Amino acid sequence: MPTYIYRNTFSRLTMHALDLESVRNDFLKTVTRRAPAHLELARRTLTRVSPARWQMEWNLPRWLGETFGLAQAIAREFVLSNVLGLVAIRLQDDLADGDVAIEEIDSANELARALYTAALEIYRPYFPRQAMFWTRVENYMREWRDATTMVNALNVSDLNELNAFESKAAQCLVQLGAPRKISAFAVCELTQPEKYPALNQLLDHAFIAAVLHDHAVDLDKDLRARRWNLFVAAVSSLPQSRAREQANRKRVAQAWLTRASPREYFQATLKHVECAQQLNRSLQIGGLDVYLDQLCLEVQRTHDTLSEQFANAFARMAEKLFNGQALSPRTTKGGTTSLASPPRSNQHFSRDKEEPWQPNSKNKRSHPKRSLTSHIESGS
Repeated sequence: MPTYIYRNTFSRLTMHALDLESVRNDFLKTVTRRAPAHLELARRTLTRVSPARWQMEWNLPRWLGETFGLAQAIAREFVLSNVLGLVAIRLQDDLADGDVAIEEIDSANELARALYTAALEIYRPYFPRQAMFWTRVENYMREWRDATTMVNALNVSDLNELNAFESKAAQCLVQLGAPRKISAFAVCELTQPEKYPALNQLLDHAFIAAVLHDHAVDLDKDLRARRWNLFVAAVSSLPQSRAREQANRKRVAQAWLTRASPREYFQATLKHVECAQQLNRSLQIGGLDVYLDQLCLEVQRTHDTLSEQFANAFARMAEKLFNGQALSPRTTKGGTTSLASPPRSNQHFSRDKEEPWQPNSKNKRSHPKRSLTSHIESGS
């Protein structure tokens, strides 16, 4: 067994108390050393990928290290690599989405390249040039690049098959999440390589569920920004362009009125969470079990929140049509609009101030203020 791997009898919490603030500081030190001219852009982008919304990237090497026996110091280095890579990919996504100001396009490209290089260099002391690890890295990054162009081409028919792992839509999302598996593969290679096939499947299901949930959470924000959204694509075959924004809002509202499409979307999301949970029963990765339980609860909560929001909007519209006679919206508690109750954990994440988007949240982009359901109530 390599000398940098160890086991002891201390509790998990005592054995690996990871200081995320220290990781942030090391990230900024890396930028200062490699791309000092772009420090402010790096700082702004880092705030958009906080541990509250990106728990897997900030914690996975630690969770795996605790379970498989990797030294805390090495796991922490891999966390830093994850964060460097995460910000690099976030910048590239922003560039592809047209979300970078013209005067910062060159800076974003240069910073993304510098961060990606720094992320990979962290692994060089542990894997020689001829190691299979580097082939995996190349393959995972190629899968991600291919998926970034494929995902926007997914249509209603593709997304109706999201619950099937072998479907085109699910496999596209798997490829989109390929870079997050780099640190997982590294930990397994240094500790217990035989665990990786099952872990790979677990991460695929977890990432599919996380992406589906994020797109549901960001539904209103993406519609305002005219950014492509999986949930919209699942219920509307129209292009997600400025000219079609209001038409797509109506398609989303109609989907919630009929209930079928949103329910299928969220049930597919929960199915992938449950597949990941089942795989983790044999792997017993502490921390990841809590994350999956929390994700299950968040999926249920997002479904119920959106369902209630649209039900109330339809009730208000009906009240206007029927001369002020109030009609009670269908409740999401114990009624037909709720999904199956997800499994709960006795543990919960301590969340920082950044919360997932909720309807009527003030944390929006600077687009004209128009709620997700305002066109229903106005009749537009």
